[in-house]
Amino acid sequence: RQLFRAAGEGHVIAATLDNIDHSATQVEATLFGQTVGLARWAVKIAARRQLPVVPCYFSSDGNLHRVQVGTPILPEQAETAVQHYADFFTQHILADPASWAYLVDKRWRRILSQARATGV
Repeated sequence: RQLFRAAGEGHVIAATLDNIDHSATQVEATLFGQTVGLARWAVKIAARRQLPVVPCYFSSDGNLHRVQVGTPILPEQAETAVQHYADFFTQHILADPASWAYLVDKRWRRILSQARATGV
């Protein structure tokens, strides 16, 4: 409810979509050439409020921090919006993997190992 209230008041809501989701409500997306289940809750909130989903990637170089901002998309279809995010995310992780906090996560390491084995 607080997220809906914040959105209604014009606040920006930041959400991470790079958590692997194995639930029945997951959205399948392709990252690194692998099919991965991601949560749909953020795009569901955006769709309900007719708000754009704007993919972002944060990178660091010493004390310098940057935010890469992608093209906004209105999430009419959860699958389309999540894949849009996944494509942006994959591009930026491959360009700057050291800035990705989940690089050491065991679930993502497994996916990256599978991608490497298939030549992605």
